[in-house]
Amino acid sequence: RPIGAVPTPLARGVYVWPTVHGDVLCGPTNVEQEHCEMPAPSAETLQALRDKAISVCPALAEWPVAGAYAGLRPALDPTVFGSDYFLSTSQKPAGHTFTTVAGVRSTGLTASLGIAQMICDRLGFAEPTPETAPSSTAS
Repeated sequence: RPIGAVPTPLARGVYVWPTVHGDVLCGPTNVEQEHCEMPAPSAETLQALRDKAISVCPALAEWPVAGAYAGLRPALDPTVFGSDYFLSTSQKPAGHTFTTVAGVRSTGLTASLGIAQMICDRLGFAEPTPETAPSSTAS
């Protein structure tokens, strides 16, 4: 069962949860940076995550760190785009439609269905009906 911190205005917290393989994951971090490359987490970040995991589950103190990865979550400049997601749909010449969805950060998982519905509405996609929905049985 996941254990998470109380969200703050700056971050949604650090979570500790077991995988189906018996490992334990801890993360994410929310580190602002100017560069667009991050090949691996810093030693300080790894130690902070380990400390957080041990604080919520002391038994993890005996577990070794099995691996680590780093990824980037591009952010929008709030002075230009505001603090919410950026969703834009525009018509281009020759009838092409382009949609941009950007600035989706920590709340992306819970917001993804709503974002998808908004984009579908903008593009004029109808909700599937029993007659138009794909069949779950092979024909």
